[in-house]
Amino acid sequence: MAASKSHPPQAPRDKAAPAAATPVKKIRAGMGDVEAETVEVWSDDDYRRATGLLSILREDGSADSDALPALDAVALRDIYRGMVRIRIIDDRLMTMQRQGRIGFYAEARGQEAAVIGSVAALVPDDFVVPAHRELGAVLFRGLPLRSFVAQLLGNANDIAKGRQMPVHPGAPRALNYLPPSSCVATQLPQATGIAWAAKILKKKTVVLGYLGEGGTSAEDFHAGVNFAAVFRTPVVFLCQNNQWAISTPAASHPACASMATTCSRCTRPPARRWIAPAAATARR
Repeated sequence: MAASKSHPPQAPRDKAAPAAATPVKKIRAGMGDVEAETVEVWSDDDYRRATGLLSILREDGSADSDALPALDAVALRDIYRGMVRIRIIDDRLMTMQRQGRIGFYAEARGQEAAVIGSVAALVPDDFVVPAHRELGAVLFRGLPLRSFVAQLLGNANDIAKGRQMPVHPGAPRALNYLPPSSCVATQLPQATGIAWAAKILKKKTVVLGYLGEGGTSAEDFHAGVNFAAVFRTPVVFLCQNNQWAISTPAASHPACASMATTCSRCTRPPARRWIAPAAATARR
């Protein structure tokens, strides 16, 4: 009897040759290879770390030696100098703003460690996409203080020549620092786009996108984070919860218990993701 086209004859199970094991190419998410068949994403331990509390300092002010990062004395001094510098600058410039000598200013009081510590972990090829309280990051990356203050005053030493409102300094392209965004969360799809481009170009670039907790209620946050999760882009979203989104208290706008779990449905996929070879071929 002729075999139908829909049901070709099958070899007996006991006579079938064992399939040769084929090594599967595996990479960490966002490491610049768009053709890998499997991608490592969140593990259960990763999720616990993301939603739990990591603290190096104990309540009595002593440090947990096991959690201390391996930094040399030079790096520690640079980080400390960056934090003290932005605190002093904030004090001076907030006074000038209250006096009416500059039109607008947004300080980072209490957030210095989050800003400087995170940008210090990057390498020069990485990108920084700030909100409006990460001015210490561009100074840490090398923007001269003279240019920074000139931007607030809008004088001839401003790199952007007065084309941006105060607290939105431009920076030389070599610093890979985008002008800050004070429109809540609009910078996050841009951060994802830069990271996606780096992945397509097979670069090991990482993009750091800052936001306040109020940004998690903005549509651009969900667009940027979901796109990043779908395309596995090498972008880090750093949410700083200072309890206030301008004049809106943090307790009044999210419907979740923690900002860290606001988008857990789109940022925590299974521990392994398999892309069928046929589908991978079609995408190429």
